[in-house]
Parts: sequence; structure tokens; C-alpha cells
Amino acid sequence: MKCPHCNQDLFIQIATKTNCKNCRILPNMTSIVTVQCDKCKHVFQIPIQSKSILGVKEDK
Repeated sequence: MKCPHCNQDLFIQIATKTNCKNCRILPNMTSIVTVQCDKCKHVFQIPIQSKSILGVKEDK
């Protein structure tokens, strides 16, 4: 992705382990990440949907 202000290439990688008991994560979870470009200091928000970042594996 690129900064919308200065067109600098950006790389964002999010990794987490989610533990659930007596519930489950639905596949339509959405989060908002606030990002600041190191080059121009522009601040903007990016919606991240779970389909692209979250793999849900059910225990059997």
C-alpha cells in the first residue's frame, strides 16, 4: 500500500494469536488501524477486515 499524501510505499503486517473459550470469532470482524507515514508524518486510518488477516481454526 502507499501513503495517500506522499505516495511512499508502506508495509503493514499484523500478527496475533487469539484464544477463545465458550465462544468463537465470526469471520466478519473489522478493525481500524491508525497509521502515520514516516516520510511525511501524515496520519490516516485503514480498515482491516478479518478475511484478509485472520485465519479461524476450530478445535474439534
